[in-house]
Amino acid sequence: MLGYWPNMAMTDLRLQGGDAITAKATATVKATVTAKATANVTAKATANVTAKATANVTANATVKGVW
Repeated sequence: MLGYWPNMAMTDLRLQGGDAITAKATATVKATVTAKATANVTAKATANVTAKATANVTANATVKGVW
């Protein structure tokens, strides 16, 4: 029995370490996915605003006879 408990303690420590690594990896993946999604939404919104502004300027210029 004396040899059994230290092995259990080591196993517990390894499991706890594994949980910490899993938590860290999960947090990293979540942060990466969130950053990527934010960048995609921002890029899409920027493109939409730019396209709309360009269309407005073009339409205004066309009405005024610039083109």
